[in-house]
Amino acid sequence: MPYFIILVIFIFFTLISYFILNILIKRTDPGIKRLKDVDKLFDKSVPEEEKIKEESESKKLGAGIRKISSRISSFSKTDEKKLSGIQKALIQAGYQKHEHLQNFMSLKVFLSFISLVALIMSGVISGKSLAIIIFLGLIAGLIGYIVPNIFLSLKIQQRQEQIASGLADALDFLVICVEAGMGLNSAIVRVGKELKLKCKPLAEELLVVNREIRTGLPRENALRNLSERNRVQDLKILAGSIILSDRLGTNISDTLRAQSDSLRTRIRQRAEEQAAKAGIKLLFPLVIFILPALFLIILGPGILLFIKEILPVIQK
Repeated sequence: MPYFIILVIFIFFTLISYFILNILIKRTDPGIKRLKDVDKLFDKSVPEEEKIKEESESKKLGAGIRKISSRISSFSKTDEKKLSGIQKALIQAGYQKHEHLQNFMSLKVFLSFISLVALIMSGVISGKSLAIIIFLGLIAGLIGYIVPNIFLSLKIQQRQEQIASGLADALDFLVICVEAGMGLNSAIVRVGKELKLKCKPLAEELLVVNREIRTGLPRENALRNLSERNRVQDLKILAGSIILSDRLGTNISDTLRAQSDSLRTRIRQRAEEQAAKAGIKLLFPLVIFILPALFLIILGPGILLFIKEILPVIQK
């Protein structure tokens, strides 16, 4: 019973932390903020003074949350090398601001502290020994500190899968734009805007490339940053081929067309590979779950009849 209470408390505080993190991300998302600003501009029912008051209150609340988050994250003593690795993982998951790193570290500390306190309290209530309480409390704190990393890894994997699934359509659209006479930079912007509904993560990455180019960064460096921010192998191949085409001065439309055909071929080969593995993957559930039940249904009545006939003979 105490362990069930611990599990319920841990799940409860995990869900609360998840919702708090979502609220913080939505408050710092520039797209959502821009949409709210545009909506307020066209909302004539709210007086201007109330709009200014709401904006000031939201800014104060956001500043207060960031202040609390910074104080909580200050308890986490992490070296700069590890922080840079966490920052890179957050960027791969789609969280590119420095505030996201602060919020993530504060969430780790908060979950670790809550897990530790909850298990110690349940151990005291259940009357466990001090050594067991301390040992289980440290384990619970360590688990609470590790859980956000697991969710972050799942988020990265989900985002990379979305990028990989939308890359073929984006490349085809890019080929059409370039062959229609648009420059590569303009085509990247157009594809990024048109792809928001189909594959938002890839659209965001393409728009980031455009922003880096507009700020004066060479296109080669912007494409290298694109490949470093993502673990998608097809995207790295595409960025490398465009960089090589720029260096050699070849026709960019021919390069994109060749990459599009090559990408479609790789996608078909992966599908064929997964189809070939399906038989082997079905073997394990077949042997573990289906065959024992089949043997029980077929041989069960015979075994029972055999026991019924042989048992009296043995007893005599």
